[in-house]
Amino acid sequence: GTGQRVAPGSKLILTVHYSVPTLPAQPDRTSLDLMIDDAVASELAALSVYDPLWLAGGMKIPAGETDVRVAHQVRPLKEKQLVGVNLHMHERGARGSVGIVRADGSRECLLQIDDWAHEWQGDYLFEAPVALGRGDALWVECHFDNSAGNQRVFDGVPETPRDLNWAEDEEMCVAFVTARD
Repeated sequence: GTGQRVAPGSKLILTVHYSVPTLPAQPDRTSLDLMIDDAVASELAALSVYDPLWLAGGMKIPAGETDVRVAHQVRPLKEKQLVGVNLHMHERGARGSVGIVRADGSRECLLQIDDWAHEWQGDYLFEAPVALGRGDALWVECHFDNSAGNQRVFDGVPETPRDLNWAEDEEMCVAFVTARD
């Protein structure tokens, strides 16, 4: 009974992030299933939680550092019911969390991953909706390990640590929270 509104004539774009392969290339077997209906009982919305300055070079992760923390919070304009969460980082992500800062200053964790693995990017659905009230904010916190021991490996050789920032082939820190009114 829930769904995302797509206006007639819209084009959908599927973005796929691949990790760096350590095995010979294989054919892409990505598939997508869509279910289309004229109406739903409750519309879903995706709320993105990240600092826009990160996209312009503001998420510096120096070479050799073992624990670089970045964090940001956003305050949605309307009350929502949260139904799921997704945390997105790449290979040098070490740990991360997503949560709510309540209007009274208390914090509620929605997702915490203490030992990040790139393949854990996915939607985590809640057993019951979580209320996001007026004055509450969503937060994301990511920690990165850019040390020599945590580099990608190509043909059996680890990369040399280099300064990283927000980029498809470097790192990202963003939470996607699925909500409904």
